[in-house]
Amino acid sequence: MASARIITDSSCELAADVIEPLGITVLPWRVRVGAEILVDTPGLRTPEWYQSLLDKKLTPSVVPPSAQDYVQAFERLTRETDQIIVVTPGTKLARCLTLANQARQAFLGRSTIHVLDSTFIGRAMGMLVEETARLARQGETTTDIIREVSGLIPRSYLAIYTDSLATMAQRGLVDDRDEEVRGTASYRPLLLVEDGQIVPLPRSRKRGAPAERIVEFVAEFSKLSQLYLIHNGHAPLMNELRTALGEALPKQTYTEHIFGPVFAALIGLRAFAVAALEA
Repeated sequence: MASARIITDSSCELAADVIEPLGITVLPWRVRVGAEILVDTPGLRTPEWYQSLLDKKLTPSVVPPSAQDYVQAFERLTRETDQIIVVTPGTKLARCLTLANQARQAFLGRSTIHVLDSTFIGRAMGMLVEETARLARQGETTTDIIREVSGLIPRSYLAIYTDSLATMAQRGLVDDRDEEVRGTASYRPLLLVEDGQIVPLPRSRKRGAPAERIVEFVAEFSKLSQLYLIHNGHAPLMNELRTALGEALPKQTYTEHIFGPVFAALIGLRAFAVAALEA
């Protein structure tokens, strides 16, 4: 029997040099910027693209892959395997899981299609997609893959800092009237994606700069196998954070990652995030 094949969507923000070797099928979101409709690709994850949006004061809106997009992907892959795993964003962040489940109904009895809710979006979701695909390439059974990846979800983290809740509030992802979520003019709380919901992280011991509180969050983990600092390529916070991380956690390695348009449209164009996988 052929190895399981993996389907996901472009909100996981994987690079081409990961997608191709691991044989991942990525269904693109559509991105609307003003009157223009684009297809979400890695080319939209650049400082230059975000600078153009900031200059024009434009915020992207996005549309997920349709149920028909999933049907077409299933039809193509079922010629190669009878085992498919779909990894989706958190159900409360996007509708992909519902759409994938609608599409799989037509394949009942023909193939086994599992739909796995990552509970995340963006690079945190991407870490889980990569691991799913690596296990599939190693010939693991779908049952073992889902068990192992499900075990990684509680060890994965996505923390968000932003000085504006407007985008998330408009999308119904947070209630900006909630004092714990809103904070004050001098203290904006870190927000955590937990079980697919955006919730305030318990108030930090540090009341100082955001960089200090982000470093404090990272330092709570005894060992991280992956750490990503996620921004739009123009985050003033980055210089401060690089310095703070180097001073407080000199042995902690990290990768800088520019988020995609789906993240920008749901979380905010100026948001900053940290994605981490606990070892």
